[in-house]
Amino acid sequence: MIGDIVGEKCQVGGKILELVDFFESNEKLVEGTFMTERAKKLGASLGWGYANFLISHEVRIPKEWREYDLVFPEALHEINNCRCILYLHYHGWYWSRGYGLVKFDWTPRARLVRLCR
Repeated sequence: MIGDIVGEKCQVGGKILELVDFFESNEKLVEGTFMTERAKKLGASLGWGYANFLISHEVRIPKEWREYDLVFPEALHEINNCRCILYLHYHGWYWSRGYGLVKFDWTPRARLVRLCR
């Protein structure tokens, strides 16, 4: 449900991060532009710096987060003239970067990462 916090918080290098759900209760898919707008309203619109910081400290990412794709809506990348959003995906023993098209439909596996104040 929009704004619900998922699992435990993650403290890495003095930063405390949390996962946030951006789906309404009746949604199975959310298009990337809607997800990006919701991220801004939820204060969960992080970019490259936080994604790179988190993946460089991947041993500190809670195990509960492994079932989700960690989305960073401000980390935009151009691939073959298409705008893409960076996300981190767990592959059974490591986290890797992935890219979903801005117009891509995100599944409930996706969660936003938010910096706790």
